[in-house]
Amino acid sequence: MDMSSPPTISAMMRTCRSLYEDATGPRLLLRDSATLTSSDAVLSFSVFMFTGVPHGTRFAYLRSLTVSHGGFSKAATRALTDILLHGRLALESLTLNDAEDVLGSAAHLNAHPDANTQPYPLLYPFSSLFTLRHLTMSGIGTLGSELLCALRSPLQTASLAFDAPDARWAPDGPEAQNPIIALAHAADTLEELSGSGFNIAPSIVRYAVQYPRVRRLCARYSPALGGAMPATAAYAYAFPALAHLALCAGTAPVLDPFAVRVLAATRSTNRDDQLQYGGWEHLRVVEGTVADVYALGLVRPVPEMRLQGIVRGADFTEGWLETVLDDVRPTTLKLTVVRWALFGRERLLARVFRTPAAQGVRSLDMQFLFAPFVAGASPPERVLEAVFRTVKLLPLRTLALTFNYALLAGSSAPYAALTVCYLKAVNISHYIRRLKDAMPGLEEVTVTLSDHLAEGDRWLGEAVRRSGSPLDGHADGASESGEEEEVMQQLAELGFGVAYDAEAW
Repeated sequence: MDMSSPPTISAMMRTCRSLYEDATGPRLLLRDSATLTSSDAVLSFSVFMFTGVPHGTRFAYLRSLTVSHGGFSKAATRALTDILLHGRLALESLTLNDAEDVLGSAAHLNAHPDANTQPYPLLYPFSSLFTLRHLTMSGIGTLGSELLCALRSPLQTASLAFDAPDARWAPDGPEAQNPIIALAHAADTLEELSGSGFNIAPSIVRYAVQYPRVRRLCARYSPALGGAMPATAAYAYAFPALAHLALCAGTAPVLDPFAVRVLAATRSTNRDDQLQYGGWEHLRVVEGTVADVYALGLVRPVPEMRLQGIVRGADFTEGWLETVLDDVRPTTLKLTVVRWALFGRERLLARVFRTPAAQGVRSLDMQFLFAPFVAGASPPERVLEAVFRTVKLLPLRTLALTFNYALLAGSSAPYAALTVCYLKAVNISHYIRRLKDAMPGLEEVTVTLSDHLAEGDRWLGEAVRRSGSPLDGHADGASESGEEEEVMQQLAELGFGVAYDAEAW
């Protein structure tokens, strides 16, 4: 039974009373997690949990619980209350999706005597969970915020999404979405914080609580909903031991002139605050788009910088890229790029890689995403040459290149299919030898192909689909011939062989 799937274990328990009443079956069924998404599921799970010899022994095996959707009936709300308040329950992990709907189930039902003044009966039993180590909540609004403030569990990790429709209009203002306040009970135990929709009163720099063990902070804000890059001063004080920082836009950045001015002002404020009140002294990794890291305005070097998709190559973006490299001074750089025209002898990345700040990079991990392109495109042979010509400008010791064609999947354009065919046939070992010959200090190099888009890069696919400009076209005002017919002709002439551009090396 240890190797069986939950449906198989359940079927075996229904056909054998000893397995149903014995501890083995329930322990194996509950070893991963239990998921409750409807009133029927809650009622059925309640019957299962309270069955056993002796009564209630199954609660000792339940360590992880997921509750979603909400809108539970009165009977299901009572049953869930009894489960959460059972004396032998020792949950370690709780996932609460659609928090407002779950917590608002059967309003004004007094499901437990201790909650007789609580109009939302599930708030009390959830807040009575004292053994939680890991908490994930989405759809947090007024009720979710109230639950967070009432919890007393020694949390180690928390993932909180303040994205309920009423989250922006909470009576407490931005502090209702402030994790620094909401998780104060876990200040001594929390190690990792992530989520979205975080907000902070702009006038407060130092709160009365610090989180000395938090090493990782990853939060997304939504410019589309009026959100802005959070001020860093309060975060720097609340999380002084931070090692990994990612404050990122939840959607692809729209860099219109107004947004550029806002980000420049945010950067100036953040730098001034860090210089006056102190920044992160132990930061090892910073992550985000160029605009995100630019707005952070970091004042101390960080060993590793992970930049997410450079989609546009406008002049202000170029200046920002050089600026963030100068801010961070990384020795390790991880980069995801969509536009091939950013590469080449005098293109944006080549110019930036020649700067003193970039010359400190010793390890480069770069992914290039081939995008569905239109007029002004170049064949993949030319793209690879431009990428290799650019990366050799850095004094690297280790290099990892990934050429990803996941964005070409489903494209009806004939050159998309031809590009995939070319990439699959290319002689990777040949290019690796050329890189080693051209970069004497290179100790380790890998070049790989991929058709999978990582979770953190999926917004790039949406950005490419929404963009009206040719993302794989020429930039910086260059006007080279490259219509679709020429691309296909050049691909046909290549025969999917390995091209060698002697001038590039």
